[in-house]
Amino acid sequence: MDEFVAEVQEDIRREHLLSIWKSYGKYIIAAVVALIVGTGGYIYWEHHQSQAQQRDALLFEEMLKTQDPAARKDKIHVLASSGSPGYRLLALFEEAQNSADPGDAYRKLAKDNRLDPSFKELAALRAIMADMGKAPSQRLLEEVGLLVKAVGPWREEAFEIQAYLLLETGRRAEARKIFENLKASQLAPPGVRARAQAMLDMISRL
Repeated sequence: MDEFVAEVQEDIRREHLLSIWKSYGKYIIAAVVALIVGTGGYIYWEHHQSQAQQRDALLFEEMLKTQDPAARKDKIHVLASSGSPGYRLLALFEEAQNSADPGDAYRKLAKDNRLDPSFKELAALRAIMADMGKAPSQRLLEEVGLLVKAVGPWREEAFEIQAYLLLETGRRAEARKIFENLKASQLAPPGVRARAQAMLDMISRL
């Protein structure tokens, strides 16, 4: 069960990172368009921004390929400190994930008013995921309860995590109901619906 939940958490993490990239890819497009339609000093500024995007893209790619933990940490820190918006956000989440206490690091991100509210919610969700199996399940249930009440882009994922926590506390019937709702939800991403079906199959065998 623990191994399955760990695999699910990694799947959710990849989906979240992809979602972040999709949300902020527009910055790259905007920079290119501005280079075409802008004039004078504005063109120069946008050209500088475009070069910064290219630099950050290369640095991010290098970071992903780096096997040395210290070098990887340094590259992430550079992007998190001075990267362009999209890459900075990716780096902040990657930095939190690889910190000594991911749960605490994500909770700090969740309180960072410089972030878009939807990404503050994502950080709060990642904090809960990071602490699953470490912190008391009841405390995490209280935290995720706030996220399922929010009408944000991560609500279905929050319901999913809530169901796992309910299973951990022995509340199988409540967890089953949530997984059934997720399986039938048209708002839930395909990955969430597929995992809900897998969990329903598992619960039926318990």
